[in-house]
Amino acid sequence: MHTNHVKANNPAYERLLQDYVDYHLALVVVGGFFALALLALGVGSWVRFRRAPRGVERRTHFVFAVAGSTVGLLLTVVVAANLSNVLNPRQGLAGAIGTPGDLKPAASGELTQSLTAWVRSGSAEVPQLIQNQVDARLAWQEPKAVITTLLLVLFAALSVVVWRSVIKRSRAGQRVVGRVLAGSATMLACFVLILMVMGNTQASYAPITMTLLFG
Repeated sequence: MHTNHVKANNPAYERLLQDYVDYHLALVVVGGFFALALLALGVGSWVRFRRAPRGVERRTHFVFAVAGSTVGLLLTVVVAANLSNVLNPRQGLAGAIGTPGDLKPAASGELTQSLTAWVRSGSAEVPQLIQNQVDARLAWQEPKAVITTLLLVLFAALSVVVWRSVIKRSRAGQRVVGRVLAGSATMLACFVLILMVMGNTQASYAPITMTLLFG
């Protein structure tokens, strides 16, 4: 979609550009925090693995070492990719939304029309239609970000308790199959919640880009 007579320095497009930068910066910060935490967990678990006696305790530390290191490195790659968009956002925004002279269709016809008129106007103020849809998105996205963060803290604490119980009971020669399964479930839940926290925080911090792309 082409838009004519657009100013060289377009405050509307600059507002979109800043939102796009914020969108990726949010993931860099949140994802970077999780990446460092998981890598620290991996390193610590490798140290405990080397010192642990053979059996359940040693295998437990091995699983945490592999999982923490692997997921931490994967998140590091994701953070690096998003950091490149923070440092060079114009190319990424052009690919996602288009340029002032060649905008791409948004998530709906109404959003496309409003986006086109906005960029043509050159105003830094977000149009009411887009703002209304942004507000509607934030009405459920922000609570989800808070709820998933609280759930992550809860499941992480529960996981620590369960796995400490596994190690303690294994040292005493007791059966731990049920607790291992429960601990594995908490680990999986933490992984899913990490992704949810990252996604919801990112969308809450920079909602214009998400709204235009996904409604």
